Amino acid sequence: QINIGTKPKLVSGKKSYAGAAKSEKEILFIGDSHLKDIKRKTLNNSIRKEKGFVKSFGGATVSQMKYYIMPSIIEKTPDIVVLHVGGNNINVKNIKNIDIHRLAKDIIDIGKLCKERNIQEIIISGILVKRNYEVSSKISELNDVLNVLCMENGFRFLSNSNIGTNLLSHDGIHLSTLGTNVFAGNIVDYINNFILIRSVNED
Repeated sequence: QINIGTKPKLVSGKKSYAGAAKSEKEILFIGDSHLKDIKRKTLNNSIRKEKGFVKSFGGATVSQMKYYIMPSIIEKTPDIVVLHVGGNNINVKNIKNIDIHRLAKDIIDIGKLCKERNIQEIIISGILVKRNYEVSSKISELNDVLNVLCMENGFRFLSNSNIGTNLLSHDGIHLSTLGTNVFAGNIVDYINNFILIRSVNED
């Protein structure tokens, strides 16, 4: 179980949150407000030697994150970066004019900044669904483009496709407590699988 709010039972994956993602790597989880309820203490129950760090910037757009991420990388010198950003760039007001390919490229450019700082692994977390149908359709399109660009640039893509509108809070944008639990489980399970796969390859 995740110690967030009312301790809802973990939905994502087959492993418990506390038992997943054993790693000696330093991991920086950075992004918008969807990360704000995932506490460092909670992550460190899942990551050996307390190597996880969470940096959440509520309301941050992709262009803003380009500036926010560098001080965090310099401060924490992580081996792995999990980046979750882009949701604040897509809303009802700009839905008709949004350039999905441009936005995806801008997100990938943040990954490239990480790569230039010798980050070993960059994981791009897929943008989460919203209750508005048109907005969610654009988000789905963006995630498809991001997936392709991640493969082309040697990054990893975490889809979060198991998070639906039923896991959103009353505002139809942010996650409910259960949604945060599932989102955290997605991240932890992905890190766990990545660590296991690389360990086998190195052996």
